[in-house]
Amino acid sequence: MRVLIVALLAAISYAQTDCTEGVDCPCDCVGLPEGVWPADPDFANECGAHDANNPTSPWFAQCTTPDADWCLVENWCVLEYCFVRSAECATASPSSKFDNVYYSYEVCGAPNCYVCSYTEDLDCDPEECPFIPDDLDCSCPAACIDEWIGDEVCDRRDTGSDCSTCAKFYEDGDFDKEFDQGDCEIVSTTEDPSVVNVNVVDGSPQCGSAIGVCSLISFQVSGDSVDNSNDNNDYGLDECLSGSLEDQGFFLMQMESGGQFDATLAVENGEVDYIVWGPFRDVDTALATCGELGVSSTCGELGSSTCSTWCSNNAADSLTLTMNVNEGDVYVLMINDPNDFPATVTIQVNDAGPQLKCSVVVPDQFSCDPHAAVVLDFENTVVKRANLGGYAALQSGEVGEGVGIFYANVGYWEEHEVGLRVTTSTPGVYRCHAAHNTENKCDKVQTDEGFGIINMFSGNVALNYEFVYEDGTDWGTPLDAVIPKVVMSVFDIDSGIDFGETVSFTNAYKVCPGGLAEEEEYPYYIDPENVDASLDYTGGGANDFTTQEGYRWDVFTGCFVRREGASTNTEFVIKQRENCSPNSCKSNNPTSPNTLQQNERLMSVEVEYKDVTTSGMDMRFVVSREHEKSRNIMFAGPSRDLGRKCCKDVFSVFDCSGGYKNGEQECGGIGEERCTKDFCCIVSGGHGDPIIHTFHEECYDLHKDGYWLASSHPAWDYDVHVAVYNEYMRQISITKADGSVWFSVNNFGEIINNDYTGFLKAETLPCPEDYEGDDCIGEYMNVSFDAQDLYFDVHVGMLHDYSDPALKKGEVGFHMDIYPQPYVKRFTARLNDYTGLYFHNPLPQELPTCESR
Repeated sequence: MRVLIVALLAAISYAQTDCTEGVDCPCDCVGLPEGVWPADPDFANECGAHDANNPTSPWFAQCTTPDADWCLVENWCVLEYCFVRSAECATASPSSKFDNVYYSYEVCGAPNCYVCSYTEDLDCDPEECPFIPDDLDCSCPAACIDEWIGDEVCDRRDTGSDCSTCAKFYEDGDFDKEFDQGDCEIVSTTEDPSVVNVNVVDGSPQCGSAIGVCSLISFQVSGDSVDNSNDNNDYGLDECLSGSLEDQGFFLMQMESGGQFDATLAVENGEVDYIVWGPFRDVDTALATCGELGVSSTCGELGSSTCSTWCSNNAADSLTLTMNVNEGDVYVLMINDPNDFPATVTIQVNDAGPQLKCSVVVPDQFSCDPHAAVVLDFENTVVKRANLGGYAALQSGEVGEGVGIFYANVGYWEEHEVGLRVTTSTPGVYRCHAAHNTENKCDKVQTDEGFGIINMFSGNVALNYEFVYEDGTDWGTPLDAVIPKVVMSVFDIDSGIDFGETVSFTNAYKVCPGGLAEEEEYPYYIDPENVDASLDYTGGGANDFTTQEGYRWDVFTGCFVRREGASTNTEFVIKQRENCSPNSCKSNNPTSPNTLQQNERLMSVEVEYKDVTTSGMDMRFVVSREHEKSRNIMFAGPSRDLGRKCCKDVFSVFDCSGGYKNGEQECGGIGEERCTKDFCCIVSGGHGDPIIHTFHEECYDLHKDGYWLASSHPAWDYDVHVAVYNEYMRQISITKADGSVWFSVNNFGEIINNDYTGFLKAETLPCPEDYEGDDCIGEYMNVSFDAQDLYFDVHVGMLHDYSDPALKKGEVGFHMDIYPQPYVKRFTARLNDYTGLYFHNPLPQELPTCESR
């Protein structure tokens, strides 16, 4: 019936136009006029279901959202049409997108079910619409694309898009067994105690740096072989161990109370030997005894006639450890592992007896990496391309190379400004919805609060983050360097649905759960049965914590660390955990990377990559098909609120352009201010006596009277001058090209201001209470102003009583200290074109260097 109606309509249409052979007909499929749609000049120039099948269609995103119903309201998405030659075609309708352009479904054998769907006063003819093409499966939601099958997200569901109803995923009526691959099985986040949990600690191969352990963790030897045969420890090679020392891991156990301690050491993936020494009254005593540990005497102190109670050899599956203990007793445990790949040991303590203290405090082994992280700052970045998956380019018509997102001015590496490209190798899977009824949009890729954003509907999207040099274009130039360290923070993994969102990091060096390390002192543990975090770090069983290919738990940083020697393409998977109530998991979006509330920290994670090359960093975002609306994944640079921090990772090159006084100093926890701007080196400056530190890392003594050029650059028609008299700085001035003074201040605080238009501030400040010098008494005058690419901070009225020939004994003089500080982004690009005393020694033959002085 429907086919007959359409055929008759088409026949009538052609008859009305009086077409003859060789004459252009109004109903010919001709496509769009030249220049109307540069994204695809041939768009809809022939019959086809363009809106559901062609990403260049302006309606493609609307037609492929998870809630698009091709068999009802969005039936027009799967019907064939084309653009026709003119409005004289009887079945032509005016385009809603393009002016003076007409289309027709009828000439392609389908009714126009678009107009009736979007015109309130026009109902669809139930005899015509919806029109179901022969190849359309109404049991299959539009969201069920082929790429979703086998993506480890359950495809059979009661809500969202149930892809298991799709006929195309069956063969001869039988369900394809590779469809779900078992991913509909509910994976518990609380694993059986006999199975290794997320806290897999590598023991130190040296006794003096043993690691504290308790029943919340599993442990292995590190795999780093150390020759312990030369120390004075009695390893009981004939009684306890297997006759030889293999790879060792040393651990500490401390008792919470006294009584009969009864525990089993469960062993997975191999056989191990163990030996226990003790008791010791505290951790320091135990570690101090390392190298002098004895078996026989220790066993005697424990009240055992033999040492067989305290050690075992060639044991697998489980080892028994029973002993009488006192509260606070400390024991040294050594695991001897002869396996090619380390076995995993878990302590299972009898609940009826004393427990092990998980708060056993061992010497802190956290140390700052000597490499500072590359700076990432999304707050001040400029988005030059918002084209992930090609959507924005298709809408604007600007297609070509560089499909992705480009953040300009996002980072700083050494002396180079860098941009960040975000691309996907799965553009056909990535989908967003520009017409969504919230503000989730394809081109919304950053926030005003300092975050980048990936907005997406359900899917499994591979992303690559690549740093490039800034070159003024909207895509940058590939780096020719390896970046030793990159730290990123990911936020808002809080869909409110069990395992609703997943983030995985490929070859990440370190993954740090938010909300752990800042809460209490190390050692840090995740309790799998009472986890104080709203994210699941077991990866649903996908994460490897037991082999050399996976990750170990670092009790000193509260992070998972990738083991040395792991192969490439190792993934660390994070999901929102199961049965997490909306009140505890679904938090508000954070307002700043560095001012996170506790619930925001718990929904955050920090990831560190090492030796990042031009291939960039790979991540994967998965949004469950339970969601019927799009989701945002947010990311930023290092967060001061996540994990333990080093000062150089808190104060970037933007803050400390001259470097750091101690690059390996650790910052305090939240609320502590151990890292302040005093931690930064002064990159350039002139002390009043006057010692000059240049921006080219020179230092010299400007002990010559004169009116010196301090800073000059051809981009400005004014210069900065400094006056030196009798061994001290006495004045700083901004002078115009004609030599006139625009602004100046002298050592007595006298200011000349001839309508200076730049930033200027003068104030009287008290001398710092902890000031160690004697040149500031009571208060001083501070004058600050901008000039060129520099911010000048001038301390006026500083005292001196030496090296000034004008002073008599007992008298004091007044000078000024000058500290020019660069606006790094602008300044670095022009550094080599600056001249003046802050850039070069003006008289290298006369003015001595600081070393020679």
